[in-house]
Amino acid sequence: MHEIEVSEETLPPLDFVTEEPLNGIPPINDTGNIFIRYLTHPPEITIRPRNLQVRANGIAAFYCAARGDPVPNILWRKNGKKVSSMQSRYLVSGMETAAGPNANGAVLRIEPVRAQRDDATYECVAENGVGDAVTAVATLTVFEADKVPPGFPSITPPPTTMVVEVGHTATLPCQANGSPSPRVRWLWNSLPLDVASNPRYALLNDKMHGTLQIVKSEEEDQGKFECVAENAIGTEFSKPTSLYVKGEIIIIIYIISDH
Repeated sequence: MHEIEVSEETLPPLDFVTEEPLNGIPPINDTGNIFIRYLTHPPEITIRPRNLQVRANGIAAFYCAARGDPVPNILWRKNGKKVSSMQSRYLVSGMETAAGPNANGAVLRIEPVRAQRDDATYECVAENGVGDAVTAVATLTVFEADKVPPGFPSITPPPTTMVVEVGHTATLPCQANGSPSPRVRWLWNSLPLDVASNPRYALLNDKMHGTLQIVKSEEEDQGKFECVAENAIGTEFSKPTSLYVKGEIIIIIYIISDH
């Protein structure tokens, strides 16, 4: 008997037995049978949600990703109870991840955040039917408006709308302050924006503390951009800026001659 390991993407039925060569490997026993052993992998969390400290009426967002074979399903729990996307103020959505074809990602976004009601422990749970489910836990702390600690990040409100022509540079400001000086990252349509993966995108190290520059703008750059400032004290989300990229306008003039 010859045993072959295959991934789930190429799995034949569980009772599969063949007398024909498989992937170029001929039968090597008297019966001519080749038996398939199925490869499965329990879920493994690759991106873990982080603890957050935010101000009331702001935004909180947790990100989680997991891989496995089969691809894991991801759900969220708040204090042990499943979070539904049907709940008011809670948005559960998918997220692309670079962890490979057998990976899955999920986002839990709370907007606006309420003190006391949203102060809780949040769990990312990944399961795929192989072994036990795995979890990653994060806590959310919400500060009342009059109890925001010194040094908490603040962001000067950016423009709500920006229009740029195709091929031109778009500059999205983010003036963030705090102590210690906050680190700035960006979201595009509520999902983390990987600035380093796109050569047309750059995060400028200037007095604005996190301006996003998009050179040679394309229509696919359109969307809702949010600046996120975070330090050891807390995390602040900016108001969104909607970026619109206008296509080229070509004007054709016809000259009609009487002759």
